[in-house]
Amino acid sequence: MKKFKFNLEKVLMYKRLREDILKRELAELQRRLEEERRKLLKLEGKQRDHLKELCGKVEGKVDLREVLLYQEFIAGLGEDIDGQIDRIEELLGKMEGKRDDLVGSAREKQVLENLRQQRYDEHLYSVEQFESKFLDEIGNGMEYRKQHKLN
Repeated sequence: MKKFKFNLEKVLMYKRLREDILKRELAELQRRLEEERRKLLKLEGKQRDHLKELCGKVEGKVDLREVLLYQEFIAGLGEDIDGQIDRIEELLGKMEGKRDDLVGSAREKQVLENLRQQRYDEHLYSVEQFESKFLDEIGNGMEYRKQHKLN
């Protein structure tokens, strides 16, 4: 009997490879997102610390130039924070797109794997049928020989 061969095996291998690549890309985006979130938290902490520092300076003697420098620095940190938020939102959008790609790729792969399993089951069934037929023929031949030896 013939060995099982799935005609779309190379396509299935490609779909598996594509899914693995998409998983790695999604994991990389997740890693980058976490890194950007850490940067945001660091910037927000820095801004909070400098605001506290400015409030402390305002309570004592006030040097207007120093207060203005603090305000400019804190405003710059606010812009950095806004930029960081934009980067995070951009990464979230990319992740959503990549996740959609991954889901689609996984579905395509699953369809091919189901088809492969169905074809393999059909192959096994035909092998069983062949073996059963072969064994029946052997049994019939033995029965025929017994009948003719007795006569």
